[in-house]
Amino acid sequence: MGTAGAVVVAGGPTSAWALRRAAARLRTDLRASGRGGEALPGAVPLLVGMLRSSRGRTRRAALGMLAELAEHPAAYWQPIDELGGPAVLAPVVPEAVRLAGDADRQVRSSVLPVLKWLGAGDAAVLAALRTRAEREPDPEVLAGQLTVLVALIPVAGVVPGGEASGGEASGGAGADGEDEENGKDGKDGWYAWFARWLGHPRPMVRLAALAGRLKLRPGTDAAGLGALASAALADTEDLGWPAVGLFHGMNAEALAGRPDESRVLADALLRTGASGRQSAGQRAAWALDQAARAVADRRTDTTDLYALAARHLDHPGWQVRERAARLLTDAGSDAAPYADLLAHRLLVLLPTYQGRAEAVALDHLGDPRVLTYLRHRISGSDYDAVLGRLAGSHPGEAATLLPRISAALKQEGGARAGALEALAAWGPPAAPVVPVLVGLLRSGEARRAAAALGAIGPAAERAAPRLRELVHAAGSPGGGAQTLHGPRTRPWHGTQTAAWALWRVTGDHRTALEVLGAAVEAGPGHPHLPYLADLGPSAVRHADAVRALLDSPGEWTRVEAAHAWWRLTGEPGPAVDVLVGELTGERAAARRARAERAAARVAGETGMAPVAWEQGDELSAVLRHLTAIGRPAGAAVPVLEAYLGGHRRMLGGVELTPRRDERLTAAAKAALVAVRGG
Repeated sequence: MGTAGAVVVAGGPTSAWALRRAAARLRTDLRASGRGGEALPGAVPLLVGMLRSSRGRTRRAALGMLAELAEHPAAYWQPIDELGGPAVLAPVVPEAVRLAGDADRQVRSSVLPVLKWLGAGDAAVLAALRTRAEREPDPEVLAGQLTVLVALIPVAGVVPGGEASGGEASGGAGADGEDEENGKDGKDGWYAWFARWLGHPRPMVRLAALAGRLKLRPGTDAAGLGALASAALADTEDLGWPAVGLFHGMNAEALAGRPDESRVLADALLRTGASGRQSAGQRAAWALDQAARAVADRRTDTTDLYALAARHLDHPGWQVRERAARLLTDAGSDAAPYADLLAHRLLVLLPTYQGRAEAVALDHLGDPRVLTYLRHRISGSDYDAVLGRLAGSHPGEAATLLPRISAALKQEGGARAGALEALAAWGPPAAPVVPVLVGLLRSGEARRAAAALGAIGPAAERAAPRLRELVHAAGSPGGGAQTLHGPRTRPWHGTQTAAWALWRVTGDHRTALEVLGAAVEAGPGHPHLPYLADLGPSAVRHADAVRALLDSPGEWTRVEAAHAWWRLTGEPGPAVDVLVGELTGERAAARRARAERAAARVAGETGMAPVAWEQGDELSAVLRHLTAIGRPAGAAVPVLEAYLGGHRRMLGGVELTPRRDERLTAAAKAALVAVRGG
């Protein structure tokens, strides 16, 4: 019997004991790593029954499980998505809306993150929560309700500046009607509605109301916002943690693009002692979050914020230390005054599995101490593809690093994968390890080994016989038509890599053209387009198949198809249209939305933005390909000039860290020079 079968919800009264027993089993099922979402559809009747229970404890338990799904989705989202997404929980929404007016204060507070998660785009949720907020007697819960409304109200058509046309002093709706701009449920109506709370005695309520108006009209006067946010956070000592989390997230959104106000809040958080449920460490972590917000959006002087981060690198709280380190490692050249601190942190972290972000930051500064870190890591079991790409950016150090790389090739798992990544990036300087790489063509890392051999080029010609075997399936990695899981049921995934490598080491392009051409003719999901682009005009017969991929839904496919089209045909028009389109317009907005969803998932697990290796992202590829096209890509000039001359760290709809902004700025300058023909 499944979880839902443990209790009959609709068929009659259910004992409190049965509900508690079924709820305990459901909580265990939902927390099963990687498959918790599979239990959800069958559990919906049980959740509905718990939400309808006469016992406040039972209602809060159901809301707690739903909030856990909303706040920590990484373990659940894949199975939930496969089953239809949050729509699976549609029967829960009316019950959650009803509980927004529950007699139990804790229930009214606990339902807020659930409504934020499930209420997106639901007009009934907005209307019910708005009505409830107008009658809410508890200021802490009211602040939470307004915060959820700020998150849920639609902002289509929002334009900066201006005041609402409806009356504000009375707190009533705007003009009659339901049109998008002026109706009660339109932008002006909501803008006027939030005004009724601007004079509330509690700072947290005033801040939530101001945040709503800022979201609707970004040009609204926000002077004093940082001080108000500080007062509001000090006012939340009795607010339940679910609402505190929502409230803190709203602060970050309201302060976005207002670095001066973020500074005020960060400073106030550090000067004001801990109160209520807020520990000193929590306030320091929030202060660093606000500092990060001040850094992220505008190209302004932020040296004071990096000094703040440096002071917290040795904080006893790990969340504070990690936030401080993140702020400095993302700082780009502004981290130069703190290079010694970062290098010391690398030394401290050597016995652990950490330090990658610090190493990337020092590498960006050109600090040679990163090489000491790499020499130590390459010989360790925690060496991986991320560190391999970092080592690969130092081909001039190949002679000193090769002995350790050779030792890593003899290990299994991540160490070998990292070594192969470095060798593929080095190319010809990796020639001394060709015999080892040929041997690895019979291992589970055959594809990476083939890529490294292809990068080395003619000096790896001795690999040609084995590469031919792999291309023609005469011998699969591991020595036969077997895998670790039994007989091979589909073609080896490295065939295109082996064919490309065979061309690179022998100079004979016929096999590569046959294999890579067949892959691109097979349509989306099959070709490795950079290899096909390397073949250039000799692959022009496949240009039509490449052109069909220019409208692919995937950014990488579009970008690499544009590059391949240019390399095969020499015709710039379609390629330039795609590449410029990646930096502007709807595609940029779609990329930003995906990035925000990914960041939200990781933030739900860790409370922090995700760490990502930024080398090789599609924006870098776009700029690299525009540089290669040169003067025929003149349509890119306005976009490149706007990015280079702007005050925002944003390209292609993506907010950039200072380090990434510096890297892309250098690439954009090179592209602009090439496009202008200079």
